[in-house]
Amino acid sequence: MKIDGQKVLYEKYDMPTGVFPYNVDIVPNGKVALVANNGGGGYADGNVDTVSVIDLEQNPPRVIDHIVVGDAPEGFAISPKGDLALAILVGGNSDKKAFFSRKAGAAVVLKINDKKVTCAFQEW
Repeated sequence: MKIDGQKVLYEKYDMPTGVFPYNVDIVPNGKVALVANNGGGGYADGNVDTVSVIDLEQNPPRVIDHIVVGDAPEGFAISPKGDLALAILVGGNSDKKAFFSRKAGAAVVLKINDKKVTCAFQEW
């Protein structure tokens, strides 16, 4: 993809982020993008899922890491300072009898240090 103002052009280059990429955000300094990979098509499915780290300074940009965050990251945002990200794991939308069912969502905090992203806190 090439972004030029309000125009987005597909340049026939795909990156293998993860299963069912759901949200993407770019740190304020523009060095990396993070992609929350939902895995279950918008639903919890009992399997761990990831957030992919894309190095935007490479030409072409490429995936440089995957961080396990838990089942079904849905909501996702990077802080205005670009040092933290929050992934919200969806809850309550699966079969209540499933082994992985949970009543409420959960939160995962990611620490961003330049291009290194680590899990700082998980509540799942």
